[in-house]
Amino acid sequence: MKKYFIYHCRWQFSTIIMLMIMWPLEYYFQLPIWLNLPIGQFFGAIIFWYIDNLILNPNFNFESIKVLYYEYLFKLRRLSRICK
Repeated sequence: MKKYFIYHCRWQFSTIIMLMIMWPLEYYFQLPIWLNLPIGQFFGAIIFWYIDNLILNPNFNFESIKVLYYEYLFKLRRLSRICK
């Protein structure tokens, strides 16, 4: 049930990401929905491929999310030091 809850949260989060891609295409470029939707789906698939593989992995656990989160924070801190 925990795995489903995480997947469901990921699904809801993807709507926000898709909106960030599709809204500018419609607002600035006046693309019709039949063209806008496949472009949004394409970028959404690129972004969420890795997340879905992580969630659907049989060895998935909550610790793997914590490890990825801390690795991501560590990389951001290193990058911020480099950019200063």
